[in-house]
Amino acid sequence: MKRKTGRKFFTILSLIIFAISVCLFGIIVASRVKGEIPGVFGYSFHIVVTDSMTPEINVGDMVIARRNEASEIAVGDDVVFVSPDPALNGITIVHRVVDIREDGGLITQGIKNGAQKDDYPVYDIKGKVVKVSPFLGKMFKGLEKNRNIVFGVVLAVFLIVILDEIFFITKELAAKKVEAGRKKKKPGQE
Repeated sequence: MKRKTGRKFFTILSLIIFAISVCLFGIIVASRVKGEIPGVFGYSFHIVVTDSMTPEINVGDMVIARRNEASEIAVGDDVVFVSPDPALNGITIVHRVVDIREDGGLITQGIKNGAQKDDYPVYDIKGKVVKVSPFLGKMFKGLEKNRNIVFGVVLAVFLIVILDEIFFITKELAAKKVEAGRKKKKPGQE
């Protein structure tokens, strides 16, 4: 009985994880096709690519940003935006808001020693930084570098689960068939 309960739990958990993975994959693909930054439930995830926010936020850290209205952003907030500077070729930047213009444009600046205010106002904020995670950044980078290995492992796990379920279902059907055959036989017959 415990074996069946454990198997059922494992199967349900596997299906839930698979369904969540498919949904997240769909969200990411749809966002990329539209040219948007992928996000889930109003949060987006970004890997820091410049050192302008060191020592608080380092290159390779993952920042989690919550989408906000411009009116919710204040001086001192760290924000994520796609750089309007042509020299930066549209990369995602994390900077601190140092001033808010009357027209709603944000003046931002990195906090690294010697950093200057940006020469351009930012209007298209992708989100306000709510969490910085060096661990998630390193993990994501590791997965990115080894994505074929990760894909292979995930695929192997799903194949094992599917094959195990097929084996289990086949075994159960065979047992039911044998049981049905026994019930059809009358007492005294062999």
